[in-house]
Amino acid sequence: MISNFWYLTPPLICVFGDFSLHLETTNKNRLLLRALIDSGTHFSVGALAWFVAIKDDASVKQMISEVFLAAILSSLVDLDHFIAAGSFDIQDAVSLTKRPFLHNSSAYGTILQRTLVSRLGLLVFSSMFTHQIRDSWRRGLWFSGIDLTSYL
Repeated sequence: MISNFWYLTPPLICVFGDFSLHLETTNKNRLLLRALIDSGTHFSVGALAWFVAIKDDASVKQMISEVFLAAILSSLVDLDHFIAAGSFDIQDAVSLTKRPFLHNSSAYGTILQRTLVSRLGLLVFSSMFTHQIRDSWRRGLWFSGIDLTSYL
């Protein structure tokens, strides 16, 4: 019974993280808090999704390093907001008029296709795709050339 609990944790963390994002965002400190909550949620979901995938197939040392890498990759996707804004200012990063490049869902099919036989490739795909799916609950998926889908 307890092993089934792990399958529920990523969606539960998504719900909790998204609920926490409904804080007031009237000043930069609140924007920073929202960004930290969002990144922390992506970090946690990426880690737990990869943990669920490998929990029966990895040594403890391998599990710790891979889960940590998956968590880092899941949260680093949002750095593209700062790159696209050309600024480290949080207000600029959250005020973009279009989705930044790492939020293009089309790219993840290519990553999966080219790395299907690689464990590291699957880890990268899992980390980045969990970020895409979580963001799609609020904004839909973005496929370059097709535009946005509706919210999932």
